[in-house]
Amino acid sequence: MKISPAIITPNQKTYVTCKVTNTGKRAGNQGTVNHIIDNELSTFWEGNKGDYITFALENEAQINSISITFNRENKVSTDFEIQLSSGGGQFLTVYSGTIDTYSRPLTFNFKETIASDLRIVLGSDRVGIAEIKLPQLRK
Repeated sequence: MKISPAIITPNQKTYVTCKVTNTGKRAGNQGTVNHIIDNELSTFWEGNKGDYITFALENEAQINSISITFNRENKVSTDFEIQLSSGGGQFLTVYSGTIDTYSRPLTFNFKETIASDLRIVLGSDRVGIAEIKLPQLRK
């Protein structure tokens, strides 16, 4: 972990940076965000209730659907939200639902929105996302 500046004075901005390493108990499934866009259903990002994952989108992306492949070991249904932002850090929910189908792509449709960022928010513990298909993801 690194804290800068080394000497902090009142009313001064302070920055903390650190390297994050996967320390999950189950090897290979609690990996990085890159697992969501690697075209490999056997790898996935996993989170808990309230956790979210955010992706930057191409400029002026017009979105009205997304394909998501969820993964969950116990196969119990879970809630989730799809949120979009047009900048400034404010995200609005464009889709909220419950799923009980895992390990295959599911398409979710919503009103077309111009957005700069996409966020998926998990509604339960130990839910994985194996793949996202959205042409407007920034590469």
